[in-house]
Amino acid sequence: VQVPNDTTICKGQSVNLIAAGGTNYVWAGAISSNASSVLVAPLVTSTYIVKASNGTCFGIPDTIVVNPIDKPIVLVSGIDTVCNSELITLTATGASTYFWNGASGTSVDTIQVAPNVNSIYSVVGAIGACLSDTSFFKVTVSNISHADYSYSLDTCSGEILFLNKSSLANSYKWIF
Repeated sequence: VQVPNDTTICKGQSVNLIAAGGTNYVWAGAISSNASSVLVAPLVTSTYIVKASNGTCFGIPDTIVVNPIDKPIVLVSGIDTVCNSELITLTATGASTYFWNGASGTSVDTIQVAPNVNSIYSVVGAIGACLSDTSFFKVTVSNISHADYSYSLDTCSGEILFLNKSSLANSYKWIF
């Protein structure tokens, strides 16, 4: 008998258990059926046992455990305001596997990005077959790459030189 591996699903979700390797089937445990497949939606962790036969001889029974859990809640953290093309790390928590939108199909909890425009990153987390809702993280990009200033060299020794800052930035660091 061949049945799928033990699985985790969200509470309220159903899963189709399919047996193969025989012509007749007997399901027992949390369900009673003679079909080759059964659709189950347990509210608590449940064990399903299936026996297959080819005529009058039954094979070794196989079991599958279905574990319903609450939907995972995924949170994303990272730096939300960066300079143009600054490399940052975004980290997701709350699940065991993650699916980031626009991150080359990675299934890890952290990704590195270097946005050059304001960007929204999204991720879905999974525990087994139980998927979270989509979580979003917005990164705002500051496009200031340098400050402009003006000056006049028409000064004499000992006179004060005035430098006029641009209006492109909120703060300045003067280096002479």
